[in-house]
Amino acid sequence: MENAIRFRQIRRDKALEREIEGVLDEIKEVCHGIESAFFRFRNETDSDLIDAWIFEQAFFEARYRYLLRTAKRLGIIAIPRLKSIDCFGNES
Repeated sequence: MENAIRFRQIRRDKALEREIEGVLDEIKEVCHGIESAFFRFRNETDSDLIDAWIFEQAFFEARYRYLLRTAKRLGIIAIPRLKSIDCFGNES
């Protein structure tokens, strides 16, 4: 019985590890998407495409907030660097 409980715990831990890795990978992808949309927005001259990049950036920002809430729920913490730059290009 004890072995069965231990086996379930190991499977649950591996599933949690995969979920954490997935969230961290998605955060990286979303940060790249935010940077890309911002770059395209800054270099666009057509008004329709400017609107499109604004909506795309809003999408990525909403996704980013969702992923941060998910990361918090999973207990993921970030260790701050001495000098870092967030997805929006802000230094801290």
